[in-house]
Formats: sequence, structure tokens, C-alpha cells
Amino acid sequence: MGYGREADFELPPLTLNTLELDALILGVEMLMAAAKCFPGLIDYHAYAPLGGDRVFVDLAMWEGLEYAQDVAKAFREGDARFAEYAHAIEDLTFMSHFAVS
Repeated sequence: MGYGREADFELPPLTLNTLELDALILGVEMLMAAAKCFPGLIDYHAYAPLGGDRVFVDLAMWEGLEYAQDVAKAFREGDARFAEYAHAIEDLTFMSHFAVS
């Protein structure tokens, strides 16, 4: 499937609370379910840390930037659908959007 330039990615590397890794792993399922509530989701992948590292990355592909921005805004504003996932995050390194070339 070719996504072309209309697809945008969100790539937020996160640092997890030490005791919250299990909660985050469970929360990823809830995050995926929450993301599906928003229009424009094409694909989603979560990347878990290796070797005891607490940095976690999730990657969502959206049909366009406006869709990605709507979800990012909901997350930043504390939308209840993201609550369990957000609780497990110690530090959000950055959240950004990238176009597919």
C-alpha cells in the first residue's frame, strides 16, 4: 500500500516510570483502541524497550497532518481515553509529525 505524501507520522519517544512498565505495556492496547476512535488512523506500532531500558516509542501513521494534530491535542489536554497510558510516562521527550517522502 503506497501512502504517498498525504500520510503523516507521530513519533514520541517516552521515558517510562520504573514501576510502570507493565502498566504501559497494558496501556498500549488501550492507546491503540483510543487512537482508533479518531478518524484518519492508517497504522500504529509500539516499540518496547530492550535490555531494561525505559525508553519506549510508538509510531502512528495518519491520513494527514490534521488528523495527527487532533489526536496529539487530545492527548496533551488529558483526554480520558489516554489516561492509563499517560500515567505510565515519566517524560515525553518529544512528540512531532513527519511526512512520508
